[in-house]
Amino acid sequence: SGGRGAPQHAEGLADAGALGAVRITQSGRNYTEDGFARQAVPLAHGRADSRPSGAGRANSTGGATTPAGLVDCLHGLGARASAAHPAVADVARYAGTPALVVVVTSDGGPGGHDRAWAVGRDCSASDPHVLHGPVTLP
Repeated sequence: SGGRGAPQHAEGLADAGALGAVRITQSGRNYTEDGFARQAVPLAHGRADSRPSGAGRANSTGGATTPAGLVDCLHGLGARASAAHPAVADVARYAGTPALVVVVTSDGGPGGHDRAWAVGRDCSASDPHVLHGPVTLP
């Protein structure tokens, strides 16, 4: 978006680091409003009952299901992924609707809490398409 080469370059470098801090799985699970926080906890701890989605290649499930798309989605949610705060997304359903469940982890320090959202698979920086959340995980 025109003329601000240095800030765009710096943001591009930050996004390149963020790409290594995101992981996408595909469980097909149907997350529910009542059980959402409990259902999302395994994602925060890397114990999701899912398989890698093959993310990184274009697929028909939506833009946020690729690492670059997920980083863009995180911008829309006001969140960022980093080595200290990785993000995990599950290509699934929320209340029967195709969705991406996104968890951004904390460093475990005081006041740090993992957060989760259910978003449309077309989530982006300009339209995060939030279906549920953010929810602070137990």
